[in-house]
Amino acid sequence: MYGWRARIGLIKPTLRGKSFAPWYRNAPDGVEILPTHIGYAKGDAAAFEDGFARIGALADELCDVGVDLLCVSGGPPFLLRGRDFEADWAVALAQRTGVDVIPPLAAHAEALTHLGARRVTAITYYKDELNDALGRYLAEFGLIAAVDPIEGRTPEELYAVSLRDVEAISWQDVYCHGRAAAHQDPCDALYIHGAGWDAEAAVTALEADLGIPVIFGPVAEMWATYRRLGIQFSAPNLGSLVA
Repeated sequence: MYGWRARIGLIKPTLRGKSFAPWYRNAPDGVEILPTHIGYAKGDAAAFEDGFARIGALADELCDVGVDLLCVSGGPPFLLRGRDFEADWAVALAQRTGVDVIPPLAAHAEALTHLGARRVTAITYYKDELNDALGRYLAEFGLIAAVDPIEGRTPEELYAVSLRDVEAISWQDVYCHGRAAAHQDPCDALYIHGAGWDAEAAVTALEADLGIPVIFGPVAEMWATYRRLGIQFSAPNLGSLVA
């Protein structure tokens, strides 16, 4: 029997198998993951604005088949609107569907504060508009953040690296960029923002070598989801937050 413990509706921004894989690989016994994706193909404001209606439709589809919680991933649309919008939007969606909603950015900030972080170095693949918005968002939670983007060859409107080229960033690239950023801006936590790059394997190596917690956004979303459901969750390969 599937989902006897919980059924989680997972709404991802793009159709990338690697972003769904950690959920399946680390799901506790009795938890079923129901995956969907919004379908962003470019990192531009118009696509992100249109995405909110798509999220609402996907949420309805998931609730029709029966889920206990909705976890929505993909920070840029919410960064463009700000923390108050994200909080109000999550409450409205939860009230309309009748199930709890985990929005992306709040889960990340709550994970950082849960680990006692104060000064945070964040690495992204964004341009200035989104990076500045991320810094402002974290400041709302009392976090002092230095945001260090990785450079790319084919930037888009809001991204320093195109959505397609994000695929080519290896976990070793993430490790090198994260380590350099943390040394440049002394911090008590490193925050890897963005689910598009192959960052999962870099987390434990970075924690071992930097000696500080490393939060990868999608892992924070998993942590917040299971915490809300009241289900014990442990995944030693995903960092100290869930180890």
